[in-house]
Amino acid sequence: MAFHEEFSRLALDEGWLRLWVLNLDSIPAAFVYCLRYRNVVYFYQSAFDELYARHSVGLVAMGLAIRGAFEEGAAEFDFLHGAEPYKFLWAPESRELLRLSLYPPTVRGTACRRFVAFRRTAGQMARLVL
Repeated sequence: MAFHEEFSRLALDEGWLRLWVLNLDSIPAAFVYCLRYRNVVYFYQSAFDELYARHSVGLVAMGLAIRGAFEEGAAEFDFLHGAEPYKFLWAPESRELLRLSLYPPTVRGTACRRFVAFRRTAGQMARLVL
């Protein structure tokens, strides 16, 4: 939590922070939290009040955020990782993402690398069983 508070302040100071809020009768119903760097707006998080779920306020807020990003001159709205179905309502294709993990050549680095590999394997096995 402290990290996000500190980073959000930095992003605000640097002009990167984008927070779109959809209000209904002056009450926040949904929000979209993004970061803009250069000409790309990066989607980070969104939420909506369940009270308004049947009105699709989350999708409306996302549409307004995308429109707002392009109106301010962004060339791209990037949904980042994840293949959640709602993202494909806005973008017909996705990009392949790769992960590169680097560990220092020390005992601690080796232990971290092995722990991460173990955790990944355990997660894969759990998904197979479940």
